[in-house]
Amino acid sequence: MVVGFFSLLQVVLCVRALTGCRREHFVPGVLGAVARLAFAALLAAAMVTSPLALIPGLNKPALASGVAALATVVAAIGGPMTSFAVLALAHRRTRDAIAADEERLGRPFMLWLPVASFDAVSVVLQVFAMWFARDL
Repeated sequence: MVVGFFSLLQVVLCVRALTGCRREHFVPGVLGAVARLAFAALLAAAMVTSPLALIPGLNKPALASGVAALATVVAAIGGPMTSFAVLALAHRRTRDAIAADEERLGRPFMLWLPVASFDAVSVVLQVFAMWFARDL
């Protein structure tokens, strides 16, 4: 339940970044948001069709369990990498801006900061989960 809420919040933040970057004509942000939403869709498909899905009566999953596991790994690694790369590009864009354009050029950075923050938290949680699971 908690994972679903955070995933839904992540999708909302990505859509917000997509619309804002489109408005600001920041192409890496638009491409990154589309890729991030594709990773979220891949992760959702893997979670729903997994043999461990909590949906009763789902006896013919669309993805085989091995494919679902691979999709989960790809989405868990590719999503944060995309967010961090776009955030770095947005920050780089504002570094040498003149004062008159600084606020306008900094908008994509402020749009991607919450997305990357959620991804940073998820990466830390995944690393701790792998570390604790190693001892079991």
